[in-house]
Amino acid sequence: MALTRKQNVATALCRRLALDPRSFSDEVEKSGVKDLCEKILKSSQDGESSLLSNEEVMKWISFAETFP
Repeated sequence: MALTRKQNVATALCRRLALDPRSFSDEVEKSGVKDLCEKILKSSQDGESSLLSNEEVMKWISFAETFP
């Protein structure tokens, strides 16, 4: 996935979870979308309990990772 797309996904998820997307800037470059999203979700109390356990959210993250 293109770097700007990963940045956009990370930024949107961080905003949803009230996190600073800049704190994940290094992760955007070296991680895949799924790993990046899981790291962001795990860093948030809300994300880890509600979104990470939500099977549909994880399906969409896996789906988004297949885009070029």
